Amino acid sequence: MALNKPTASGIYLSVLALTVKDRQKAVLCRRITDEDELLQNPEARERKTKEGKIVHEEYYDSIDALILGFTIKDATFNGEHIPKASWLVKMKDTSTGTDYILQLPYSSGFSKTFLNALAWIAKNKPNAFSKPLRVRPWMMQDEKDKEKYWRGISVYLPPYTKEEKVAKLYDKEQMPAAVPARYKGKDVWDDEEQMLWWEHKVFDQITPAIQAVAGEVAFDLVPGGMPADQQDQIEAAGERTYPDDLPF
Repeated sequence: MALNKPTASGIYLSVLALTVKDRQKAVLCRRITDEDELLQNPEARERKTKEGKIVHEEYYDSIDALILGFTIKDATFNGEHIPKASWLVKMKDTSTGTDYILQLPYSSGFSKTFLNALAWIAKNKPNAFSKPLRVRPWMMQDEKDKEKYWRGISVYLPPYTKEEKVAKLYDKEQMPAAVPARYKGKDVWDDEEQMLWWEHKVFDQITPAIQAVAGEVAFDLVPGGMPADQQDQIEAAGERTYPDDLPF
């Protein structure tokens, strides 16, 4: 997959849940804000956000790219500061030289399955980080509860056949459990301890394995963080139009 018009800091992608024929589908999303590009781009699609804002986006099933590094980003959404809102994953399309920054909700099936696959690579095939990996988000409707969707990201090694789908390294019994909690009057799952455990895996295990083959890569965001039009990208990346699938 190659996208056009890279910026100095890379093209921002997020994972978005779309409704297609009354079912949820996960796609990679690039939001388009440049009016000239929008006029020349027949692939751009119009969508209304939960807040009623009209946005224009491109959707992709997957991306083939090097995984280069991670950071964690706070966000402000509807005036509320949200610490640790997203993982930002730096990636590079070696066929075009284009840099990408993939944004994933910090605590979600998307991020946890992705990190679990990368943990498997770090332990079993660390040299695989020297080649582009295929990253494909997915959503699957629960057979018993049609309002519930399981979601995640699959990672494939070259040549990206189903036989090269990366396994998970950790079962849920091997990680801290999410616990029931109340938040703003609602029953939720508190997975803070589990996410701190994942941070340890990312920065102490996965990142060193990547650096061993790719070298240390600076996370060169533009000054002040994301581009201004991406500051509330949590809305695009984590627009919760479906129930959470915790606990893991």
